[in-house]
Amino acid sequence: MSQIPEGPTSSYSDPFYDRLEALSNTLKAHRWLVLGVVVAAVVLALGVRSWLAAHPEAGSAATFLKAQERAQDARDDRSKAAAAWQAALDDATTTPYFKARAAIELAQVHLAGGEAAAARETLAKAAGFAKQINDQELTATIALSRAAAEFQGGDLDAALAAYAEGERAAGARLPAQQIEAVMGQARTLERQGKADEALARLEPLTTRSDAGAEPLLALAKARYWR
Repeated sequence: MSQIPEGPTSSYSDPFYDRLEALSNTLKAHRWLVLGVVVAAVVLALGVRSWLAAHPEAGSAATFLKAQERAQDARDDRSKAAAAWQAALDDATTTPYFKARAAIELAQVHLAGGEAAAARETLAKAAGFAKQINDQELTATIALSRAAAEFQGGDLDAALAAYAEGERAAGARLPAQQIEAVMGQARTLERQGKADEALARLEPLTTRSDAGAEPLLALAKARYWR
């Protein structure tokens, strides 16, 4: 007499189909629970979408972080990194603050590729978005980035003016950006052959000890003594 197989079986002899049938039976037995989970997921998704629509800054932050993640994944491919930031910049739902930040990041990609003209054009867009809001750090950062683009492009007078603008925008409240602006001015003056003026810009930094700006100050002091 043949032995009766233990456990659930289907009309197929393959154990894979047996497991599928067991899963199907489980789903049928708990179909209301499964339906409830699906409905809850849909309601949650709609709720998140509604909340993001009511809080555009949150949605814009999510768009920016997504672009940042894509750019980091494509850090060895500048074209893909640029495309990631351009997508965030072109997103109609992105607020001016995050559009400006995306433009700054895109400009950095251009600078890394030696594309000073493209960086200047992108930073002009960033400045336009920044005018719509009042953010001291954003204004200072745009000025410093523009100065770097002018320096790379060889327009040293424009670079010097942009670094000075960045220093004014940073003020005492943003010591790191202020120190970076002063160092940029000194570097530009040195490139222009004005070593004495460069030293005069760096000298005040040799006695400063701003918390959080120690690495920059160390660089400034090293450059001064060099």
